[in-house]
Amino acid sequence: MARHEIFKEPESIPPKVDRFWDDENVLPPVLSRDTEFVFSEMTGKTLHAAQPVEGKRVLDLGCGRGRDALAMARQGGILYGGEPSQVMLARARQEIRKARVPVILVCHAAEAIPFRNHSFARLICKGALDHFGNPAQALSEMHRVIHPGGKIILSVANLGSLSARGGRWINHLSRRFFRREIPPPHMWKIPKDHLHSFDFFTLGDLVRPYFSIESLRGVSLFWGFPGWTHTVGHLPWPVALILLRLFNTIALILPGCSDVLILSGRPLWEGACGERRSTMNDTSKIWGVVLCAAIIIVAILFLWGISIQSYWALAIPVAAGFLGILGLGFWIGWTILTIKTAPPTPEGSSSSGSNPKESSQSSTPS
Repeated sequence: MARHEIFKEPESIPPKVDRFWDDENVLPPVLSRDTEFVFSEMTGKTLHAAQPVEGKRVLDLGCGRGRDALAMARQGGILYGGEPSQVMLARARQEIRKARVPVILVCHAAEAIPFRNHSFARLICKGALDHFGNPAQALSEMHRVIHPGGKIILSVANLGSLSARGGRWINHLSRRFFRREIPPPHMWKIPKDHLHSFDFFTLGDLVRPYFSIESLRGVSLFWGFPGWTHTVGHLPWPVALILLRLFNTIALILPGCSDVLILSGRPLWEGACGERRSTMNDTSKIWGVVLCAAIIIVAILFLWGISIQSYWALAIPVAAGFLGILGLGFWIGWTILTIKTAPPTPEGSSSSGSNPKESSQSSTPS
């Protein structure tokens, strides 16, 4: 079978990208039970969301060792793996030759994808977006190369997870009362090989200018939470698996609390944006008319009730007004509660790879 490999050295790779990044020393020799579970669920749900179409081109951006690309190629997709690290491309080449499955490898940065517009039906980026120097530029490039009817799938670590927030709080108490930090891993910290951190809100805000979000789901709870890894490791495996699956189901329902976020979206384009704005304006006008009509009707009922001195004629509009005020208060409170508090901020050293959380514990294999 012919080998499908391309190795390019484009001049467009930004100088700060680590072209020799290696995940060999990122993964620990033995993975804990909860880490294995997170990796397995993250990979499985990402590939399930991608659903490669036979004969259609798929780009695995930040492909690492190329294992995800190989899995999708086996499903019939025409796979391309993009990766700026020469070290990781060499490892991917070994995996591909061993598997004897055609995958095209291309050396490039995510901010400069060397393909024509609308080249791919699917694009996945698992555990790599937080490594990119300019995630917004990378998303712009993804938008350019994806087909108008195509689909992107992004998977990133959630640094706003329940485990991260809880661990940060416990560590704060430990430093205050015991003058020491809790033992690592510290999942609330940005790993050294990451440049950005994301949570439920910052990821959504970053993606919306380029893609309409079809789903934003969570994977796992309590990964890295103090004592959780030890507890899962010492429970009988059937009991530990039940707990892991239970919390994984909760994470699916409450993605903002989850350890990993998986986003699926479709590309926005100028015509679609214009149609969407027009539709939203028309819908807003309709709801405005309905709201004004409802207020007028309630006011008329209230005045009529006063004129005839009827209990029910007064009770109905008063109850409607009271419920409306409660609804407005809840809406204002919910808006304040869910508003984004901070954008992703650069930190750490340059790299590209596929680990979702702190490198002292683990990295997501591709």
